[in-house]
Amino acid sequence: HLDPELAKFYRTLVKSEGRHYEDYLMLARHLAPAPIESRIAFFADREAELVQSPDQAFRFHSGVPA
Repeated sequence: HLDPELAKFYRTLVKSEGRHYEDYLMLARHLAPAPIESRIAFFADREAELVQSPDQAFRFHSGVPA
C-alpha cells in the first residue's frame, strides 16, 4: 500500500539487511568456538515474542501497540 518510489526504497533496505544477516552469521560461525545454531534459535524466538506481544511504546521493532 505504498507509493512506488517508497516501495522501491523499502525493497532495497530488505536486500541490504539480508546481506548483513548472512555476513554476520558467517562471521559468527567462523569465530565461535562451538556451533551457534542454538543461540540463533534463542534470539529468533525472543525477537518473535517481542514483535508479537503488546508494547506500551511504539518503536521500530516493537510489538502490537497496546
